[in-house]
Amino acid sequence: MNVWQAAGLSVALMAPSVAVDINPQAAATGLGRGVALGFLVAGVSVLLVAYSFVRLSQHFHHSGSVYGLVGAAIGPRSGIVAGWGLLGTYVFFGVTTSVIVGILTSDFLRQVGAWSHPPGGLPFVLAGCALVLVWLLARTPIRRGTNLLLLVECATAVVILVVVAVVTVRLLGRSTPSGQRFTLSVLEIPRGTSPTSLFQGLVFGFLSFAGFEAASTLGEEATDPRRSIPRAMVWTTSLGGVFFVVVTAVAMMGFGTDSAGVASFTRSGSLLGSLATAYLSAWVGAVVTLGATVAAFGNCLACTVGASRLLFALARDGVGDRGPGRLSADGVPARAVTWVVPGMALVLAICATVFGAGPAEAFRWTSTIGTLLILVVYALTTLGGIRLIFVQHRVEVPSWEGAVPLAALFLLGATLYHNLVGPEPGAGHWLTVVAFGWLAVALVAVGARPRSARRFGTRLTEAAGLRSPARIPDPSRQSRRRVVVLVGACGPIVISLVLLPFQGAELQTLGVAVLLGFGIAVSAFGVRAADILASLLGAVCYYVFFIPPYGHPSSAKPDISVPLMLMAISLGIGFLARRNRRLARGTAATSDYLNRIHETARLAQSSTHVEPVLDAVQKHLVELLRLRGCRFRYENAPGRRSRLEEDGSVIIGRAAWDVDRLGMPRSELELRVFAGGCYQGRFVLLPTRGAAVPLQARLTALTLADQAGVALSRLQPPWIRRWDQDR
Repeated sequence: MNVWQAAGLSVALMAPSVAVDINPQAAATGLGRGVALGFLVAGVSVLLVAYSFVRLSQHFHHSGSVYGLVGAAIGPRSGIVAGWGLLGTYVFFGVTTSVIVGILTSDFLRQVGAWSHPPGGLPFVLAGCALVLVWLLARTPIRRGTNLLLLVECATAVVILVVVAVVTVRLLGRSTPSGQRFTLSVLEIPRGTSPTSLFQGLVFGFLSFAGFEAASTLGEEATDPRRSIPRAMVWTTSLGGVFFVVVTAVAMMGFGTDSAGVASFTRSGSLLGSLATAYLSAWVGAVVTLGATVAAFGNCLACTVGASRLLFALARDGVGDRGPGRLSADGVPARAVTWVVPGMALVLAICATVFGAGPAEAFRWTSTIGTLLILVVYALTTLGGIRLIFVQHRVEVPSWEGAVPLAALFLLGATLYHNLVGPEPGAGHWLTVVAFGWLAVALVAVGARPRSARRFGTRLTEAAGLRSPARIPDPSRQSRRRVVVLVGACGPIVISLVLLPFQGAELQTLGVAVLLGFGIAVSAFGVRAADILASLLGAVCYYVFFIPPYGHPSSAKPDISVPLMLMAISLGIGFLARRNRRLARGTAATSDYLNRIHETARLAQSSTHVEPVLDAVQKHLVELLRLRGCRFRYENAPGRRSRLEEDGSVIIGRAAWDVDRLGMPRSELELRVFAGGCYQGRFVLLPTRGAAVPLQARLTALTLADQAGVALSRLQPPWIRRWDQDR
């Protein structure tokens, strides 16, 4: 698959022709005539976010998109959470676009006179039909699907650009319906616009750009993934940004930049359809509506393609070649498609029947949940890029590029914050609960089943060398970890129930102090899952039990800024505590290495027999390298065996083995012993497969072997001395 086909999936999932037709109206409620400038800022923000995707895709490629990228850069647990969040994004956006198909199709039938008064439930029926057709198409090979998606979106974009060109000519010629004129005031933010309004505009900007990362799900199908996938994402984001800014600017000028024009712009159901009807003719407006309908269907198909590949990657690495993790004869995850599409249909049915939502409400609910999820996913990916490039230094880049992901992280955090603290009364609060409840499923799963999370991480190695260092579980440590995680999950709830009867003005202050103290106490154990659970549940419990009305979530609660601050402080303290424990362990390990070297050197100088020295070195080697066994052999000359080299590297045959990524190999190794330039023998090492042995431990083992060589040269057995004399 080439760069154009990879770009086809990103373009189809981003669906700029659909996004530019429905999203600017919502952004204009806060930005007024400056909506085009808001999309420009959003485009720059998304380009900053794309930096981390590009760098990670250049280093890794994986069919799970952010699941594989974040999992390799940060760890398998973070990768699972990111992949689960993006899976939810695609599922909810798939429902959103299917509803758009229903709404636009119903509107098209009304415009052409085929159905003058369609019933209100018709969009839901049409959305269900669209999902059935999507299920049939998504089971075909992706090459045909991406070509179709790219063709549909390009055709619709061409129609939109023709309408924009006609509107621009008429604006310049001052032959407009109501005296509108060409002006650059559309690139200015009106006076009095607050920062909150600007970030609200960014919310709809991120919603419009959502999907540019879809090409990263083709990491195992692209011809040259380390080149084609980054290029596809950059081109999609850049050209999409130009498209959004130009079209929204011309559309705002076409409606008019005065208060009446902005109000008409905001009320428009189909932005380009209304422009085409006003500046061209009614049938052109119907054509634009039909094109947007087809593009929305392509967007729904792309959401299904992206979701099915994510589910396939998660299932394959979790349960193997079973269920959604199995490919069809054409190499397509058809079983994953069969899981994803019914899930979308279930969400659509719940909105329509259980909650009695109309098509417009279903569109707004599912798009809001998807936007919240994708903001968290983008933040995790940005953190993964920061860790890979600027902490682990696994990619060489100029130092000034460090400002790019930091700026992206700031914009993501600010946008997420303003979207969380100011949701609309009623359903808006529950949309936040649904979004973060979806993420909580993954958080609880990886916290409760750490062994399964590690298994996910080890199976990432099957995709282009993605690997996290293997670990050998310690049963006692695992039992202690489970207890701490259980305490971290139950503690905030128990504390809240105990303090709930003491309602009053002091309850909020007392709640903050007790919950924060509990979070600090949990973080002292150094268990990350317990720390995260205690922080998240502490914030949720404070919001539910300590802010009036007490005991239940309600739209009457003022805001969630205090719970967010409580969570941030608790997570920050937990991070510092874990970092301090790592530094303490590193200091203790260094001291242990020095003590072993000093003890062995003193024994090598004072012993009158070589056997005690060899026995002591063998014992140290078993402990340092986590060996299954170790023995010393006298030999005349070294052979070409797998060995531990003088620089701490491991050689298997003639190839280097990456211990830092793969752990220790299973095959037998030798550690050669020299003294005074003469070969004395070798230690035969029996490694534990996958054992994580740091470089400092391997270098210490080499130093101990040198001390054994000193003892051997000083205390050689008689038969070796006779062999030297005979030679």
